[in-house]
Amino acid sequence: MPGVDALHSLPVTIQGWVVNPRSKIGTGVGSVEIWNGPRESGTFLTEASYGLYRPDVAESLGELRFASSGFFARLTDLPVGAVDLRVYVRDRQSGEYLAPRLLESELARPIALAEGKVTDAAWPVALAAAPDGKLFYAELLTGNIRIVREGQLLQSPFATLDDVSTHAESGFLGLALHPNYPQEPFIYAMYVVNDPTTGLPSGQRVVRFRDVAGTGEDRTVIVDNLPATTGTTHNGGRIAFGPDGKLYLSIGDTNAMELAQDHTNPAGSILRFNPDGAIPDDNPFPGYPVYAVGLRNVFGLAFHPKTGDLYATDNGPGGFDEVNKIEAGENYGWPGQMGKANVRDYTDPIAVYGNWPERPIGPTGATFAAEHPNLLLFCAYHDFYLRAVHLSGADYDSVENTTVLSTNCALDVTYSTDGWLYYSTISAIYRARLDDLLRLHENETAQ
Repeated sequence: MPGVDALHSLPVTIQGWVVNPRSKIGTGVGSVEIWNGPRESGTFLTEASYGLYRPDVAESLGELRFASSGFFARLTDLPVGAVDLRVYVRDRQSGEYLAPRLLESELARPIALAEGKVTDAAWPVALAAAPDGKLFYAELLTGNIRIVREGQLLQSPFATLDDVSTHAESGFLGLALHPNYPQEPFIYAMYVVNDPTTGLPSGQRVVRFRDVAGTGEDRTVIVDNLPATTGTTHNGGRIAFGPDGKLYLSIGDTNAMELAQDHTNPAGSILRFNPDGAIPDDNPFPGYPVYAVGLRNVFGLAFHPKTGDLYATDNGPGGFDEVNKIEAGENYGWPGQMGKANVRDYTDPIAVYGNWPERPIGPTGATFAAEHPNLLLFCAYHDFYLRAVHLSGADYDSVENTTVLSTNCALDVTYSTDGWLYYSTISAIYRARLDDLLRLHENETAQ
């Protein structure tokens, strides 16, 4: 059974000043050691590099004694669980361990960098975190819904969709929990349906399972006969519940780009339904599920934790990958306009990535964290970057900059109410604290 192991390729950088209070000018620090836990019972990790005597630093501290120019250590192979990093300093002359003064250190508190990763995950394309700490995820090609509980992947699938098409960009694409889960213990799944006669996609479907003691029962079709391509690309296929309690879906243009401008056809659009699959009375196009048009292939939906506004990541044609702030009834330009065109009747994206046609990034899953409402997080299939889009303005509709927080985010990212950030590659699911990723990024850029 796949399990949890140490988190690789997410390095911790620690640095700071250290003063040896016993020393005289020009003597003092012999070594700086980094341990996980107390030296008496913990694990030695590495010896940090450190600088030479700095009288200007010593003077600024009000004592003319030895001060290192700063210690620096970079750790990669950390153990599973909360990481309690500690610094120990040895006297240069005696070799004795000291109780040093640490200043400007990243060790002001123990950091829970990560609980490791779930390995051997089979294309975990969609993630959904439950309030009780469980993580549900969808396997793209098998039709399985799997559960990770307390860092362990449960052996038996929660449920299996036995009619999933695996043709080209088809598969099991979207997963969402009912907003009142577990009081209303429903799991929603969106997938491309296989036609057993032709072996090609016959459409897309949303079904619902009831969670009964960790097993999906009472499979119910919620929405059916949504469009899918019989070619190779552009099925879209993300689902998410909004703060209004409605179910939102993304459908790609199904390789028929002109449909993205037709509000009577679901292709190239974001759709909005009631949880039972009915069309809400207050949709922008009465009688139709279409909520916004002019989109090419949306793989990320995220609702802002303060405003409730919807943001979507959209894949461009070999470039012009977009982040859009979605509003009811708006037209986002595809296929007539790409990127920020400033054209009447079209709504421009708030951010554009990739220089057509050389450098697409392929944005995928997206999420917000409640304690960082100015950050939209999303993955990218082409470079595996977890990006943080720094939003500004009263309506969070301007972008200040974008930073890269990890290189292990290809398929989806989601935030849990217990403070963990989950994100996935094609074969693993990672878990980390967003604050720690942000601090690591700050350390990297400061060097």
